Amino acid sequence: MIGTSLAECILIRVFIVLFRCTPLLYGTVLLGITLLHRDAPWYRAAAAVLGGLLVAEALFYGLVYVPYTRRLSRAAVHPAPLSPGERRALFDRCMANVPAHDMYLRWWFLGADIDDIRRDNVREFLLWGFFDLGEEEARASDSREAIAGELDEYMAIIEERLGRPLERGRGTAKSLRLTLDGIDTTYRSLAWYAVVFVVDQATHLAMLWHGFQYYARSPAATLETFPPRPQELLARRRSPAPGLGYWHHPHRTDGELPVVFFHGIGIGLWTYVRFVAEMHAAKTRGVVALELLPVSFRLTAPPPNKAEFLRQMTRILDHHRGWDRFTIVSHSYGSVLTTHMLGSPDLGRRVPSVVLVDPVTIMLHLPDVAYNFTRRHPRRANEWQLWYFASTDPGVAHCLGRHFFWRENIIWKEELLSNRGQGGRDGARKAAVCLSGRDLIVDAAAVAEYLDMSDVGAADGHGGRVEALVFPHLDHAQVFDSPADCKRVVELPRAETSSPPQSVSVALTGRAALDDDPDDVGVGVGVVADLVLRPGGDDGEVAGGGLVLALRGLEAFLDDEVSRAGDGVYDRTKRKGRPSTQMMAVGSQRLTSRWPPRRLAGGVPAKMQAPHWSPEIRLHRGLGMA
Repeated sequence: MIGTSLAECILIRVFIVLFRCTPLLYGTVLLGITLLHRDAPWYRAAAAVLGGLLVAEALFYGLVYVPYTRRLSRAAVHPAPLSPGERRALFDRCMANVPAHDMYLRWWFLGADIDDIRRDNVREFLLWGFFDLGEEEARASDSREAIAGELDEYMAIIEERLGRPLERGRGTAKSLRLTLDGIDTTYRSLAWYAVVFVVDQATHLAMLWHGFQYYARSPAATLETFPPRPQELLARRRSPAPGLGYWHHPHRTDGELPVVFFHGIGIGLWTYVRFVAEMHAAKTRGVVALELLPVSFRLTAPPPNKAEFLRQMTRILDHHRGWDRFTIVSHSYGSVLTTHMLGSPDLGRRVPSVVLVDPVTIMLHLPDVAYNFTRRHPRRANEWQLWYFASTDPGVAHCLGRHFFWRENIIWKEELLSNRGQGGRDGARKAAVCLSGRDLIVDAAAVAEYLDMSDVGAADGHGGRVEALVFPHLDHAQVFDSPADCKRVVELPRAETSSPPQSVSVALTGRAALDDDPDDVGVGVGVVADLVLRPGGDDGEVAGGGLVLALRGLEAFLDDEVSRAGDGVYDRTKRKGRPSTQMMAVGSQRLTSRWPPRRLAGGVPAKMQAPHWSPEIRLHRGLGMA
């Protein structure tokens, strides 16, 4: 993900224009040289090239692009409905993990004013969210009376949480119903898919260079993919799962678990080549890295449903020796497949540890992921990049709009940590979650707070906890751009398979805080060395370094050396009708956080709400003032 500077914004918008309007640019140049340089010796060759490119673009549009986009209008095939008891349990769980119900409703209704959200609007939203139905389908259903009764119960709970009744009737607000709404896409030319083709070949060569073996999909599946993939047609090895291609490195050690890696939405594995290569740097750890082409900027067949994916994944793992137990590492959209794997009775018990990087599936009932990815109007450079090159890509948009079912994909902390083994006994699974403080898709603060405040160990006796690592200076996926940060993530699977559970709840990590540059300070938190904090009051417990930040809610404490020098000022100001506002000053820098959540300077989300951060928080060295 690129940054947010003006120069980057201009650059990304130039590229968007180039790839959206390529035929128009060809035609303009052809017209220009025809009018101005018709007698030039190079004119005929240039005109022939430009004319050929225009013909190629026209053929691509008529024969490939338009037929593909026709599938966008087809209805989603939703998973089997939940029973009333299962639905109520899911609803109660979601409502218990909503930070602010007003904001929850507002952003599921695309930022509408709360007064424009009335009872019928909310009922329509609940029909989609928990029944996978539109209003007309619900009215035509044989179970319409039972559905209406359930909706009345849910409405009563929502009004109780809001602290007031919703107005009757229907307001002007429109809810986000991902799998029922129309799918928005933007055109991208043949020139863009030529770039994808080149990157695809470069990725293939890079993975071969690092010693991976390629297992291709069936020829029939390959021929359904655009741009063409000759390396897949000519591959010597075929995947035991005809719809899933993957890269494999044999597992040759008993000291570590092999790794299954699921990448996120993007241009395929290109972004992750270094990361995947470092995971098997010793040449002994096995790796299976899947190619998820429906979310890799290709025009391809729809993704397999959950059941089919699990069948094909089982074939792949059973095809190779030494994969009875393995670690899953996933990024972003890859956390969806991780949820499916962990929820499988057969595959889940084979996963003793899991690492999620920028996961979209934790707290998925909140509107952030759906809204930020599919509905937000871009303003900054990174938002434009996300909007054009991901959100409105035809393949990605189709995958999310017709094959992304939130209740199948969401994962709760208990499900991350509980590993149902043989005989039906529950065991403890080790789990680590890496979050980016400036993530423009995921509400990292809400996810970290949820992981910290839920006490799973008390319920099942395993003492489980999720290790949460936050890189406050990074945006979504930027951890793979930084060699130092990427290395920290690479070390996690090893730590998760060898280290005994510790008593800490949340670990935050990132760039060095108070380094040689005194101006390298912004919104965020900083740690000189390892730091243990128990945020029950205004004091912290320091281990091997200066105290930079403690959390009680999001209360900021100063580095002890800065405090002793008198350069830091901690101020707590009561605001009428709102929780406290906290401020931290370090020299001339100031951090202010307040609720409702907003993006502060530097883009780090701040939250002020109860319940506050609890048990114990460990901050590792290198957490940067973002």
